[in-house]
Amino acid sequence: MICAAPGFATGDGHLCAEHGGLAPAEPPLPRPRPRPSVGWQVLTWAFVALSVVYIGLLLADIGVLAAADTIVDRAADDPASMLTAASARVLRLGDQLNSLTLVWIWVYLAGFIAWTAFSRRRAQRLGYDRRQVLRHWTFVAWRLSLVLVFAMSLVVANRKLPANTDMATLRDAFIGHSHALMGYTAVRIAMIGLLSSYVIIVWRRLTDRRPAEAAAA
Repeated sequence: MICAAPGFATGDGHLCAEHGGLAPAEPPLPRPRPRPSVGWQVLTWAFVALSVVYIGLLLADIGVLAAADTIVDRAADDPASMLTAASARVLRLGDQLNSLTLVWIWVYLAGFIAWTAFSRRRAQRLGYDRRQVLRHWTFVAWRLSLVLVFAMSLVVANRKLPANTDMATLRDAFIGHSHALMGYTAVRIAMIGLLSSYVIIVWRRLTDRRPAEAAAA
């Protein structure tokens, strides 16, 4: 006997619950994804902090370049002004910033390499598709900007101050070189912003505890 009780399939030979059949099984509730480890999250925000410090160093470098422009511009009319204590402090600060920035570049790159390696492992352990969770246009833009920065670095490195001892000519050449360095530094700041945004986006994706179906919707 086949029943037509509400909620049960009929017409295919299955009986209702009253006559020995079983009600359709309820689909299992989706389980939330586990949360990434605290260590990975600390590493993520430590890299963001490294990026903030790096941006601060580059902004300070631009400020020192602007101050040096003022000193050189004044020295074209008064060469003795180059010998003041204030001028010496600006030039000394520029050398210190250059040295610190060179060291920080390697710290920054090491931090990003470590974060990338841990993020790939963490995405796989949490059940994500690594390619999907680590793919974003900000990272693509950052990689493309590497080409631009490399080309700009070659241009800046090949700019030479003239051998002419005329102060006005030297001033114009120095300020032109300084402005090129400012542009180069500004592009590097934009690159750091792109990479920091990418890292935060990946962090948000991996800390999204919604089930895979809900997260993909």
